[in-house]
This record gives sequence, C-alpha cells and structure tokens, in this order.
Amino acid sequence: MTKDEFLKDPSALALQMDKPAPADWIAAAWGDPQFCANVEHALVRSVSKNGDFFVAAYWLEVLPTFLEAEQVVSLYERIRDESGRSEHEWRRQFECAFAAHAGMLPAARKRRGVSP
Repeated sequence: MTKDEFLKDPSALALQMDKPAPADWIAAAWGDPQFCANVEHALVRSVSKNGDFFVAAYWLEVLPTFLEAEQVVSLYERIRDESGRSEHEWRRQFECAFAAHAGMLPAARKRRGVSP
C-alpha cells in the first residue's frame, strides 16, 4: 500500500494493515476528523479497559512526533473525561510519551475518597 492509497481512507485502512502505518502517514491523516476520533477512541478504550495504554501503545509512540501542545492537552482531557479511570493510573505513562508538552497538562484531579 502506498501513502496516497492510505490517505484515501485512513480509518479503514489502518485496521487492515499487517504493520502499523508509518508515522508520516499518520501525521498526514491526522487532518481527517474520523481518523482522529478513531485513534482517540482507541486510546480512551485502552485506558478504560486496562488503566494504561498497553492495547494502544503504538499511538503513544507515533503521536508525540507531530501533535501540537493544544492537541496533546485536548487528547489528555478526552482520556481523563471518558475513560472512567483515575488519572493516577495512566498519567505518568502519558507524560512520558508526551514529555515535550507534559508541562501544559492540567493538574491531576484529586482522587475521590483520598484525604489531602
């Protein structure tokens, strides 16, 4: 498959590939709203199921190569708000992956039932 073929329908084709798509293909496909939503959903689902990014580890390798700070913050907030998991379970892994933007992340919410 070529990059041009991939970019015609990245959401469907990313799932059909034997190997993960190269980072530059992912970066080029990031402008496709459905593709972004699917990748973000994969990250939320991994955290929701496992409390970490094990199932979606590839995305933590490739996304830091091109996401801007505001996109990283938005991704963080979506995972926080939709995963149903405590930030303390996955935040460190997220910060390590997006180290260049870790300082831009919102403060972790206090865990319920934990005294100060």
